[in-house]
Amino acid sequence: TLYVASTETFVGKSATCAGLLQRAQRDGFRVGYMKPVSVSVTRTETSVHDEDAVFIREHFALPDPLERLAPVLVTQGVVEQILRGQSSDFARRLREAHLAVSRDRDLVVVEGANTWAEGSVVDLSADQVSDMLQAPVLLVTHYRSLLSLDAILAVQRYLGDRLLGVLLNEVETPKLDFVKTRVVPFLEQRGVPVFGAIPQ
Repeated sequence: TLYVASTETFVGKSATCAGLLQRAQRDGFRVGYMKPVSVSVTRTETSVHDEDAVFIREHFALPDPLERLAPVLVTQGVVEQILRGQSSDFARRLREAHLAVSRDRDLVVVEGANTWAEGSVVDLSADQVSDMLQAPVLLVTHYRSLLSLDAILAVQRYLGDRLLGVLLNEVETPKLDFVKTRVVPFLEQRGVPVFGAIPQ
């Protein structure tokens, strides 16, 4: 199981997950996917679902039902239940879904929530889920400035050896040379492997 995390939204997590799944499938591995906690819930007349999970399931022809790929949907109704003191065992639901999705699979890519804190209301924030699954973490971050290093190092401080490394995404072209020659060596010197610096 590989947990793909971020500290903010719209950094390219879904695209990273799709790329990893495509490469693993091409190399002959049996793949699975999960988005354990979703607050980006889409409602239709017949269902409530997560669009990332729908896309990945269709694109990779995964046999798992959607409620297994996205087992915890944090809707307004769920939050109101929690505020009223009516709690569900979301952790158990997640563990059971993960067990089912990972059966007979070589690799399961787990797409994290939009931010590091998201999911805290159901006790399933990024750190809690990666802890529960004991999954190594790939951090995807949108590199804007040197301030981006704070979030990366904070995640490293929490995860320690479970942080596999970081993917610096959407680096503005004028900053690319600086990122490659200064930022990447700095992070790697601090024990954070950089798997790529992708131009905007």
